[in-house]
Amino acid sequence: KLSNFKGKASCFGVALYQESGFLDEEQALLTDYLCNNDNLAESQFQIVDGLPVGKYALAVFEDLNKNRKLDKNLTGIPIEPYVFSNNVGSKWSKPTFSAASFQLDIGTNHLDLELKYWKEY
Repeated sequence: KLSNFKGKASCFGVALYQESGFLDEEQALLTDYLCNNDNLAESQFQIVDGLPVGKYALAVFEDLNKNRKLDKNLTGIPIEPYVFSNNVGSKWSKPTFSAASFQLDIGTNHLDLELKYWKEY
């Protein structure tokens, strides 16, 4: 479940990772681009059925200008809201897999993710 949207009718880039290849977009198990056109304050989405039990990490960004990428300033700081699983704060470096990972078990798994701008971490 995503909350704290900054825009209206927002779109989101989502990537799911295992430990090997964490935050390497080319090694993501799943990437998706989802849009919330209902102007909701919160949005729920389902990643995928059928993933094996194990540790995973999510990276999500809100694409305010809908160009399908996380925009950054000249120094590489994100200028669009983002979040990692476990709401791990990431300001001056990328989070570690162990900090951002969650255990996917059989049955219902639920994550609450709050989008923030870089300066809010």
